[in-house]
Amino acid sequence: MSKSKLFMEKNGTTISRYFIVIMLFMIISILRPGFSSGSHVKVLLLEAAIIGIAAIGQTFVILTGGIDMSVPWLFTAGAMAAYVSGRMENVNSILIILGILLGGFALGMINGVAVAYLGVPSIVMTIGLNTILQGSVTGLTSGAVNGAAPNIIYTLATGSIFNISYGFILWMGLTAIVMLILRKTKYGRSLYALGNSRGVVYFSGIKRQRVEALAYGVSGLFAALAGMLMVGKTGSAYLGMGNPFQFESIAAVALGGVSMAGGSGSYMGTVAGSMTIAVLLAVLTALNLSPALQQIFYGLILFVAILAATIQNNRKMSSKL
Repeated sequence: MSKSKLFMEKNGTTISRYFIVIMLFMIISILRPGFSSGSHVKVLLLEAAIIGIAAIGQTFVILTGGIDMSVPWLFTAGAMAAYVSGRMENVNSILIILGILLGGFALGMINGVAVAYLGVPSIVMTIGLNTILQGSVTGLTSGAVNGAAPNIIYTLATGSIFNISYGFILWMGLTAIVMLILRKTKYGRSLYALGNSRGVVYFSGIKRQRVEALAYGVSGLFAALAGMLMVGKTGSAYLGMGNPFQFESIAAVALGGVSMAGGSGSYMGTVAGSMTIAVLLAVLTALNLSPALQQIFYGLILFVAILAATIQNNRKMSSKL
């Protein structure tokens, strides 16, 4: 087999996702000329970055064959913690951010330990933690908080260089690190192996429980980071602000061609899926539809797109058997 054919067989799915994003963006830009303006593209890229960062940990978890349904309130908790901390004038902002990230990781590890070591089904455990976090955050804040995003978070979300937001640049840097981990490290290979066959992993000497638990910790960390970026973007925090990201973080992974059964796919595909969702949301907003119609069309389009991506991925996997 030639190198070009081998390359296309390995990366064709991911390339097709980027082609779809580009075509969708070009078509809407023709119909709505202002859609491709520099200021609007900057907003689109930041929106994609927030979705994509939340989907980093979701990608890790789904590669193992699990799913993380606690992203919404890990996201909200990280956002509200960052917002409240803006009032702490005598505390270093870097320490605040590191503390929130560590808290997100620790909460994610609660999921991971329960799933990997205690055998609790991932969907049950993560929904349970999500519900606990919802009640805890609501109780602690009484439904509202006062504060402001720390300057470093606000700058990260709103600042730019050559009209490219720092948040997007951060996402691209994280993407490079994630791709390096998944493709070049023992841990990355273990994630794929775990999703492909737990039986093989058991006999291969891979520390399955550690690998699986850490994936949920990573998911918690990046959900909290995405929440902080959202606070920087909106300048406020509110209950339930992470709710849309439960579906969006999973949809980005599925649209990117990662198998929902685990064991195959690439984060570069998830990046394309995140961009697709950001463009789609912007398109529905540009059409001036009512919020109800936007939700209906958004759900229907993503459902069809995810179904098509899943069927394509299943056919690809079947052809290899």
